[in-house]
Amino acid sequence: MNLTLVNSDASHATETAPATHVVFRLGCDFYSLSAANVQFLSLVPMSGTVNLNGETVETLNLRSRLGLPKKETLEIDAYILVVTQKHGVTHRTALIVDEVEDVVAAGQIKEASPYALRTSPESVVGTFPLGHKEVTILDVETLVSADSKRPSLAA
Repeated sequence: MNLTLVNSDASHATETAPATHVVFRLGCDFYSLSAANVQFLSLVPMSGTVNLNGETVETLNLRSRLGLPKKETLEIDAYILVVTQKHGVTHRTALIVDEVEDVVAAGQIKEASPYALRTSPESVVGTFPLGHKEVTILDVETLVSADSKRPSLAA
């Protein structure tokens, strides 16, 4: 499996570290997740579930989760393995995105614009500029929550 380690201790994420984000693309729009919750990045196709070192990890297609138009899963799709905690239990989920752009320190975070809020307002934390792009920051916990509306778990 072609994985890139981002944060080996993502299960103990804290918000005291500088705001480092994994920036990715869905269609023409750019999004980010706090790198504190990201464990690995992968370019290996997965769907449904995947076995990662003996652990079954569910996949979640972010296009479907955010209500964006469907796209066939291709070899160039990227997968972001995120770690969340619920009731003291660690959960890992592989998020399917179009492409991972970079891992960056977020600039000045500002309130989300109406454009950023159009797809999944409950998941949007804010935005920050990155060059000429506006990056929408998503909340990992809300995205992968079992209580969230999920039209589709896999591509």
